[in-house]
Amino acid sequence: MRSLAQRIAAYIPVTLAKQILHDGLPAPGQPHSLFAATLFSDISGFTAMSEELASDGSRGAEELNRVLFTTFTAMIDVIHESGGAISHFYGDAMSVYFPVDEETAGRDVAQRALACAQMMQQLMRASFGRAVTNRPPGKNPVFPLTIKIGAAYGRCQEIIVGDPTESLEFVLTGTAVDEAAAAEKIAQSGQVVASRELLALADRPEFCPDKTFCVLDGRIPMPTAAPILDWNTCTGEQFSRFCEITTAFIPPALTERLAYGNTNELAEHRPVTSMFVQFEYANDPDASSDIETAEMAGHLQAYYQWARRIVRRFGSDNARINRILTGDKGNQLHIIFGAPVAPDAPDQAIRCALALLREQPPYIVTQRIGLAAGKVFSGPVGSTARREYTVVGDVVNMSARLAQACAPNEALTNPTTAARVRDVIEFDVLPMQAFKGKQEQITPYRPLGERPSTTQLQVYFGHWERPLIGQDTELDLLLGGMDAALRKVGGVAAILGSVGVGKTRLLAEGIRYWLAAGGTGVVGVCQQHITDTPYGPWVNIWRDFFGLRPSMDAQSQADVVARRTEALVPDCG
Repeated sequence: MRSLAQRIAAYIPVTLAKQILHDGLPAPGQPHSLFAATLFSDISGFTAMSEELASDGSRGAEELNRVLFTTFTAMIDVIHESGGAISHFYGDAMSVYFPVDEETAGRDVAQRALACAQMMQQLMRASFGRAVTNRPPGKNPVFPLTIKIGAAYGRCQEIIVGDPTESLEFVLTGTAVDEAAAAEKIAQSGQVVASRELLALADRPEFCPDKTFCVLDGRIPMPTAAPILDWNTCTGEQFSRFCEITTAFIPPALTERLAYGNTNELAEHRPVTSMFVQFEYANDPDASSDIETAEMAGHLQAYYQWARRIVRRFGSDNARINRILTGDKGNQLHIIFGAPVAPDAPDQAIRCALALLREQPPYIVTQRIGLAAGKVFSGPVGSTARREYTVVGDVVNMSARLAQACAPNEALTNPTTAARVRDVIEFDVLPMQAFKGKQEQITPYRPLGERPSTTQLQVYFGHWERPLIGQDTELDLLLGGMDAALRKVGGVAAILGSVGVGKTRLLAEGIRYWLAAGGTGVVGVCQQHITDTPYGPWVNIWRDFFGLRPSMDAQSQADVVARRTEALVPDCG
């Protein structure tokens, strides 16, 4: 039970693990204020490595996972040994904090945070700056990695949001978090940039005489530190209760694997749709800081629950809120379609984005949504001591950049994603824009809504444009049966044959004839990702048959089904 508890604990900050073990789960939506030194570290090079290794198939995913694991293990060990906790991973970046409590003074915490940042830089330069991978002959096996770190000090809030019976998320917010992220933006590769307040608290004011942020120079010795959590002080009863509570913080697809101790098989390159939602609260300018913090936590709890319901409405098991992000870019949700459960479903993601905008709650004044679909590296990122399931790749960066480019209450996607869903979604095409990290300008597409006349049948078979050649006898039989059905002489047609003989092409020709004659068509497509979903192939059949739209809420859909059924079968009761 202790081993399982430690595997699960790796998916939450060690500060939260300690609190749950000794005091139980904090109440969702209730902020806990504290002072802390904070770090924001960003490792550059993993995105480029992910894109390059994707061409190596499963072998490339294994190599990327190995490099990520060894690099982050060293960094995380330093953080934990210095008395710090990782609040979240941001792809290949980390948000870290060193809490001030009854046993640790602010000066000690500030020195430990700065010394930890320096040790992380030294590790990168000495051991991980040149990642060597095992690749096929003729492909470059060496990738450079660098790290830059921002550091700050100030007030923070720890908040748990969600429902303990379904899904929970840990959030760290506050000025110290924002300032560390801002300092990281100023830093160059190989640097630690710290706030003036943090340096003064660490008795190093000479580093920052006049500016808000300064580059840390000179060695800072590490004060005596102890890890935040000592597992040897816990009992079997605590481990059992901890496991029951904490699985709500973990994607359901991981919990069963964690029970058997191995999640490495989840590391892979796979198609996903990545969505970032930047959101802003409606603030009361007359509220005190304490009231504002409590109100913000309540709004965050309500917003997370509301957004999670909409994501589940459009994504079911293949979509989830990956995390809540805070920092210099404001408040964000990162939503993933397609990991760890397929499909990536960009059409579902765009419908979800439009619903988020359309149904925006009153305590939110603006949302900006960027989304992009494509192949990424997905899997548990970090070490056995601290990790999160996340995605890394250019698609993730692209969706974040699109969110930043949005006007208030707007959604944007890129041309590749728009092309995949143009049969079912209408778009406005905007002028080309330059995006950070992209050499060429990109044309943003603004989704407007569904094409009202498009059914799943048209999407699946509508791409057959050339006339059918051959199979005249089979086509005559099929069309003859359809003519009889149009005269209300019903029947069933089965098309049988080996792979590659043109069954689908023949069926497409028959469907075109049927629809042109005024027939109604519905289709359910059996895909691998819905093999465990009861009645999965029937979902689209009933949607198109009853004229349902994903934008309808559950009650509206039920009312439509009831009315249509009664009209078709008046005596159904």
